Amino acid sequence: MSQPASNSPAPVPKMYTDRVENGTYDELVGKLSGLRETFLGNAIFNKHFAPSIIEWSKNQMYRGRDGDEFRCNVFGQLASSDEGSAYGAGGSFRFEGLDGRFEPIRDSTKVKDRLVLKCPTLAPPRLANMFFNQIATLNDAREFDEGIEKGDGKDPLVYEQWTKCSAPEPSNDPADMLCLNMGPKYVVPASANNKRNSNSSPPKKRLRRQDDDSDAKTPVTGNDSQKSDDSPSPSQTSSSSVSSQVGDLYEPASQMDYGGPGFQLEQAKLVQRDVRDVSGRLVHPKDYFDVLRPGSLLLVNATLHCFIMPPNDRMKRERKFYQMNAHSVRVIAPSILPADRPRHRTTTGSRRAVNAAEYSASTQAYEAFTLATVAVISPSTSAINGTATSAASTGSPGTSGRAAGVAVEDDKVKEEGEVVEDAPLEYVDDAAPASRNVNGRRGRGNANGKRGRGAVEGMDCD
Repeated sequence: MSQPASNSPAPVPKMYTDRVENGTYDELVGKLSGLRETFLGNAIFNKHFAPSIIEWSKNQMYRGRDGDEFRCNVFGQLASSDEGSAYGAGGSFRFEGLDGRFEPIRDSTKVKDRLVLKCPTLAPPRLANMFFNQIATLNDAREFDEGIEKGDGKDPLVYEQWTKCSAPEPSNDPADMLCLNMGPKYVVPASANNKRNSNSSPPKKRLRRQDDDSDAKTPVTGNDSQKSDDSPSPSQTSSSSVSSQVGDLYEPASQMDYGGPGFQLEQAKLVQRDVRDVSGRLVHPKDYFDVLRPGSLLLVNATLHCFIMPPNDRMKRERKFYQMNAHSVRVIAPSILPADRPRHRTTTGSRRAVNAAEYSASTQAYEAFTLATVAVISPSTSAINGTATSAASTGSPGTSGRAAGVAVEDDKVKEEGEVVEDAPLEYVDDAAPASRNVNGRRGRGNANGKRGRGAVEGMDCD
């Protein structure tokens, strides 16, 4: 006689209980508290940051109290690909056009990786509140826009949100996860654009004047300068022969899941983003699956955006896309859970130094953030072995693997953010009742049923 199926929950991996027992979560609470308003969960909308319309595009950005673009630090546990994370060769691209037909990735296609963060497993109440307060802050910003829309008599379609719900659709549960987009995954190098726009006919060879006593047996022609264009670029040479930096370009085929009819790139190259492992070393894009494993704790330095698309002949209603752009991503506690994809070998290199003038309070706090309770992994094949070393390994807090005063972002490939005219990523119904939090207690909801801000002792940042 067969035994009835057990309804008992699956055992929690030891990695999570270790984070509770070894003090990682307690240390994380203290570190996040020290970030003050540079931590999204501690920032108050319309006090520490407020919306600002970009005149030339009519899109919406957010500025801090100093008038500069608001940068915030976001934390969470990386969710799996089944829960929405997408950082393979195709990023979050759907391979589907507006008409529902198959659409491959071409040079002009906007492809971005997406990171979905959720509340850390077995998080104590204070840490759970800190995570969900990030969502509450974003809810406050969206509710402000809702009030303006109502006053203007508008009813826009919100195609993409900063947050999403972990419950399967359809669901009335409030959003409980954060969605972040990284910069463009593929870019066409400027040199390729110049070649593409130039005359396709090859230059004619011309004789150059020679010295009378020249021993040259071969005439020097006018196209000798072409030789420099034919020399291999860093993306074409062996990646181990160069020092990789943020903004470097690689061959897209270096990714193990790149190939087939879905990828029709010609000139576009794969971009090195500022993604680092727990030791502060750059992670090659082809190694994201190995380093960015589900269950990893991440700290992300990000900006907030709302892209607004006016009505047109096809869409009669205004559309809004709320996006968090991840400028820097760092693993602050690695995961030993299985990778979403097989592992792949890496290259050598380190981060590019940026002018210290770009080094904002938010990036300072981001760079100085380390957890002493998390073991620093020795150089391995899971990240680019560069010159960066972790502050936890050197015992000098605040350096986090680079010279003091060096910023994070690479202007060479900086992009404010773009919206692709494709099928909506998701529509989150705002009319949702409060749900129970990780501790089994019902979370405080606001007037729209969204998750409200939870109290966290010691988090005042006035």
